[in-house]
Amino acid sequence: MERAESIKKAVDQHLPSKDGFETHMFRIGSYNRSVGDPFSLPYDDSTMALLILSTPDMFDVAFRKWVVQKTMEFGSFDDMSEFVSSPIQSFLEDRLEDLSEKLQSVEENFEILHDYSMTPQRRPKILMQTCGHVAGAAFYYQPCHFQEDGLAWPSSGRMGPNLVSSEVIQKKKSE
Repeated sequence: MERAESIKKAVDQHLPSKDGFETHMFRIGSYNRSVGDPFSLPYDDSTMALLILSTPDMFDVAFRKWVVQKTMEFGSFDDMSEFVSSPIQSFLEDRLEDLSEKLQSVEENFEILHDYSMTPQRRPKILMQTCGHVAGAAFYYQPCHFQEDGLAWPSSGRMGPNLVSSEVIQKKKSE
């Protein structure tokens, strides 16, 4: 576990939260048990994985700096736009390439999978949403989660929980 923690620390230093990144560790075995065979990863169940998420600050801080830097390199924003077809993808690849070089000094055996990484059959190599759930970075709310504490499941077409008192819920049920 010490080795896993040192890798996470190296990633956190290279992709800090102030730049809009979060990291969450999980075991490959937990992921593989949550997905079907086509999406299972070919690693030992005890292998550590690290999910890297972006927060809104990633766009406002790190990506904005990258765009300004690339604009200066190319001479103008229009010139940069002409040569960089997917700015977000290029930005993330630049950051992860630097990270990959740094990690090679800590760990020689690692693989970076992107949310757009595909198999030859055009199937995702990994389900990032499932990684988020397994790592504890995401949670899927279901109607059963809103039966207590004065919360009601949202009516059709509305997003997020409705904060309604339990008295209102009881009144609606009795009507």
